[in-house]
Amino acid sequence: MAIITEPKLEDRKERHYMGIRTQVPMKEFKEAIPQLLGEVFAWLEKQGVVPAGAPFMRYHVINKAVGLD
Repeated sequence: MAIITEPKLEDRKERHYMGIRTQVPMKEFKEAIPQLLGEVFAWLEKQGVVPAGAPFMRYHVINKAVGLD
């Protein structure tokens, strides 16, 4: 994969975000992420909230050894 630009730091204004905190084995990421994003977007729509940007994943811990067998 080619890097289009060099990494840089950007200062951005504080934003609120909504998320679902869960634990998912690495082998289940492909199924879990679309499902969880669907839940987030459904909740936002129900509340009448329009997303201010693209979704993102926040990983608190990544343990590749767990759940790969």
